[in-house]
Amino acid sequence: MPPDHGTPALRTGEFSNGTFGENTIGSDTKANARWSLDFVHDQFACGRRFRVLNIVDDVTRECLAAVPDPSISGRRVARELTDLVRRRGKSGMIVSDHGTGFTSNAILAWAKDKGVVWHYIEPGKPMQNGFCESSNGRMRDELLNEALFLGLAHARSLIAEWVTDYNEVRPHSSLGYITPAAFAAGLTATGSQLRNPGQLRCEPVAHHAPFAYQKRQRIQSLLDEGLVAGHSCLTFPCRTITKTLVSQVIHQKHGIKIISI
Repeated sequence: MPPDHGTPALRTGEFSNGTFGENTIGSDTKANARWSLDFVHDQFACGRRFRVLNIVDDVTRECLAAVPDPSISGRRVARELTDLVRRRGKSGMIVSDHGTGFTSNAILAWAKDKGVVWHYIEPGKPMQNGFCESSNGRMRDELLNEALFLGLAHARSLIAEWVTDYNEVRPHSSLGYITPAAFAAGLTATGSQLRNPGQLRCEPVAHHAPFAYQKRQRIQSLLDEGLVAGHSCLTFPCRTITKTLVSQVIHQKHGIKIISI
């Protein structure tokens, strides 16, 4: 029988079709030079867990894809990468850890077929995948910890909104306080290469409010309206935000009970 292309094919010490260890981007940086992949996990309101496949361009810092689903196999990762290559072009290298979604026969076959170098970071050293880890952390702090996902469609909608804000609205300090989309456009304008990223830096007149801050402002507005109306109980589907506002409300106004769902 032919091998199952969705089952893990690599174990510790076996990297016949990929590189292993630490890797850095060369001085001639350009879009698609290297992509990073990783998973983040959360759960729906019903308690069912799901994961998000995040794909980041290490040069432009763009979040190229954020795919939520209860189960994402190696075959699914390969399909998402194929769609991304069709839209954006092939990456010179892809970096990931040794999760089963990245070490299956399906991934090895895809990398060989596309001619892409697949680089595995050293076990226990997530900093070697630092760009994707940074993006994951922002998604965790600004979205996953602050939203209650009612289902898969709801999660896809909110995550897509966050990705748009991350790529096109919010300036990134590592890019000289411009957005990843603007940085990528600058690379294209300079011949798809940039030896000195500092040449694109410019000080913004005013920074855009981060995604999480905007949500806090909206919720604070709802709190104010509730207090004015004299409600005795307010319910919010935001775990972290509710915690940060509870003490303020209790100290400022007594008799208001805040419930996190």
